[in-house]
Amino acid sequence: LGGYFRGRVDRVVSIIVDSLLALPPLLLALLIVYRLDDLKLTIWFWRITRPWEITITLGILSIAPLARITRAQTIALREREFVLSARSLGAKNSRIILRELLPNLMPTMLTVAFTGLGILIAAEGALAFLGLGVERPQTWGRLINIARDDLDIAAWATLFPCLFLLLTVISFNIIGDHIGRRFDIREATL
Repeated sequence: LGGYFRGRVDRVVSIIVDSLLALPPLLLALLIVYRLDDLKLTIWFWRITRPWEITITLGILSIAPLARITRAQTIALREREFVLSARSLGAKNSRIILRELLPNLMPTMLTVAFTGLGILIAAEGALAFLGLGVERPQTWGRLINIARDDLDIAAWATLFPCLFLLLTVISFNIIGDHIGRRFDIREATL
């Protein structure tokens, strides 16, 4: 919305995104998890458990990069011929956004989402390594945290979770790169 409407809407969105980007992500994640844990939030008689706290935290952390890239792509697309022709035919802003811009933004958003998913898995691993992760099911970071006490006895116990965490992150990055190449207009063949 900020990239399409510009002006005040863009300034408000940019201030929110810039404030999220100003803090280091791990510090922000630690603050949010500790704060959510202290609040003991309940929504409609449903207590927010640790997996939901981690999900909310990682969701907040992923807003800023995705919003920044989507905004830049929207600014580039809003002056393209198909948007200008829809505007000249009298299409409303909601139709231009939903029918013209959003389908053209989806490949970029998918690429960033898959690459960001690898980053979020690593971030969850860092939180789990610090003891702030979920208890069940086991995650790569939690397995690394459990096995670090036995480094002198069985170093391989930490090697395999670290290796699988690395492979998981790399695989999501490769999927994101493949999607980006697949939908890149400059490289697409007719």
